[in-house]
Amino acid sequence: MARVDDEAVSQDGLRNSEVIVRDQFEKLTGFDKLSLSNGIRALYNETVDGFVQVATGCSGTDLVLAALDTLFELWNGVFGVDLAVDHLYSSESKPMKQRFLQENFSPPHIFPDIGLLKHKSAVDLDGRDVMIRTPLFWICGVECDSISALNSQRGENFDCVGQAKESRTGTTGRACMEYIAAHRPPIFLLECVRNLQTVGKSGKSNLILLQELANAQGYLLLSKLMNCYDYGTPQQRDRSYLVGILIDSRPVNQTKKGWVAPPWVEQFVNCLYGMKVAPLPLEKYLLDQDNPSVMLANAATSKDKPAPKKKTTRKKTKPAADGTDAKTDGGKNADTEDGNPLAYEVEHLSRYFAAQVTWPPQMDSDFLQRSEACTERQRQVLWLLEQTQGRASSLKELLVRDLHMSSEWQIERSGFTPCIVSSSALWVRGQCRGRSIGRFLGGAELLSLQGLDFDRQSLEGFSHGNLVDLAGNAFCSSVIFPLVTALIAFGPVAAAIQLSKVEFMTDEVDEEDGEESEQAEEDQLVEPSDEEGGADFDIDDMHVD
Repeated sequence: MARVDDEAVSQDGLRNSEVIVRDQFEKLTGFDKLSLSNGIRALYNETVDGFVQVATGCSGTDLVLAALDTLFELWNGVFGVDLAVDHLYSSESKPMKQRFLQENFSPPHIFPDIGLLKHKSAVDLDGRDVMIRTPLFWICGVECDSISALNSQRGENFDCVGQAKESRTGTTGRACMEYIAAHRPPIFLLECVRNLQTVGKSGKSNLILLQELANAQGYLLLSKLMNCYDYGTPQQRDRSYLVGILIDSRPVNQTKKGWVAPPWVEQFVNCLYGMKVAPLPLEKYLLDQDNPSVMLANAATSKDKPAPKKKTTRKKTKPAADGTDAKTDGGKNADTEDGNPLAYEVEHLSRYFAAQVTWPPQMDSDFLQRSEACTERQRQVLWLLEQTQGRASSLKELLVRDLHMSSEWQIERSGFTPCIVSSSALWVRGQCRGRSIGRFLGGAELLSLQGLDFDRQSLEGFSHGNLVDLAGNAFCSSVIFPLVTALIAFGPVAAAIQLSKVEFMTDEVDEEDGEESEQAEEDQLVEPSDEEGGADFDIDDMHVD
């Protein structure tokens, strides 16, 4: 599939990301804009000819680079500067994602193991032994697999950053912080699922453990749960974002009693809140039916669909005839044999019974043709939607549902998508630009919803499954815009750059401080608020009374 053309660029000639960043900029107060102007010039003076050095470890997508390009283009036009991204290197272990990086972002070096970046040099994909340069920004996604709400064993991993046992979240989290300790970039930005802040069995969350590692190297760590829907993207996606900025050449202790966040933190927070904007219409992210990416998604074979789980060994019991005793499993189990119901069918029967829709579903030939790209499980969900809410031709808005998720897990969204994950099968139906549609979203559309605009995509040779995986693991650019804007406007960025050049003093925090730190940690412990995550550990709450 070749590079996507300009068919979905806005009528005013702006990409979706450009519209969002301009809308956000217009929400800044006069004081915010003055502070941003001063911060940008201070940043420029710390660079060589305006090149802002960035290194990434973002699950193979590096969409943050496109976000920074868009942001700098706006700033250059408004403030008369000449900032540009200088991408030093990326880190990615999977060959498919390495190829995506090469074709879409052309990093000078790709390192296949983030764990090796703590050394002075490492071997890149081309076999060259390369000195690891310190960037101004280190931007990294901490693997979420171990603590995701989709992982039934997540409860064992809510403090895995501090554990020696193998886990993808713990391993990447520790490797990221080892890199930071070794190279001390002035600023780092991390992203993970909201469960990062859920307290584990040790009495600490991975968030607290990351904060302790950052503090030990002289960084102030700010955390914020943010949803891209609040910042212009028609997608419901909340993630934990961690901003680290170097504030001392010795360890600091945010959990020490009496510690108060610097005054600029409140201004940073206010700026973030002030940049919230309404999401763009979903149709701006949709391509025509005959677009290659859309056609690929809707002609995908079963081999290109997310693989089913292994067969369950649970006791084979049939549901009650009226569905009242039907048990659900959240879609985690798979097929059974010997005439027994499939695990997901037990759940679907219950849903059909509650909606008073005939089971098994009596799908007509027209429906079967319209849903030919669906698996049987997905068809059962879609048929129920049509029987209860109407066919696409009868809808006045765009509705989106992830057909790969359990019936209990999700509802249909109106005008926006559910969170894009690496297994997503997002079905959109309703009216789009005067036409009725009912189909899967294409990979190009999913990447666009994360912030990689259509005309910036190079997707030749990538399967639909590849693109879903890439989109599901991406940073969303509409959240990067306010985070970087607020940080440059109010954070001590120039001072952090100077501190990164100073030799780090490895003084240990004194014993009294350590005792106070332990007590402060106990004071902050909270119980998880729901299955997906714990209470929001927020930078608004960082002032200690």
